[in-house]
Amino acid sequence: MAKADAVHSNDEARAGVVLAVGTTKALGNGGRHAMDVRLGDLVIYTKGKGKEVRVDNDEYLLLDRDE
Repeated sequence: MAKADAVHSNDEARAGVVLAVGTTKALGNGGRHAMDVRLGDLVIYTKGKGKEVRVDNDEYLLLDRDE
């Protein structure tokens, strides 16, 4: 199965390109963890995750590192 087929084979799966990344993520123990994604990365996430926002008539989805 081609990568593109895998992305589209499940109606619950969504894909997007990373447009912005925070520097680190706060951990429950007070520490910080480096982000695992970089600008331009393709990410796969589950339908219904994240928070939809609109900026100047453009729609974006904000996802937490764990989503």
